Amino acid sequence: KSQLVSMTSIYLAVKLYERHCLTVNMLTKLSRGLFSVDDIIDMERTILHALSWKVHPPTAICFIRDLFVLAPSSISQKNEKCYV
Repeated sequence: KSQLVSMTSIYLAVKLYERHCLTVNMLTKLSRGLFSVDDIIDMERTILHALSWKVHPPTAICFIRDLFVLAPSSISQKNEKCYV
């Protein structure tokens, strides 16, 4: 059971903080068939429920990064030069 919790926690962390995708099917392959897709999804639900879904509080840095993504390229290029 601790292996399932560990794998699911890594899966949640990757979903929240990494740009690359890690699928549940990849995790089942990594577990060498020890855990099914349903096992991982159920554990994910259990972990999120235990944490009351408080897993990704917004930060000022995240807000600014997202704001620059939405800004027109001419504005964001000018601002990048100011901070470089």
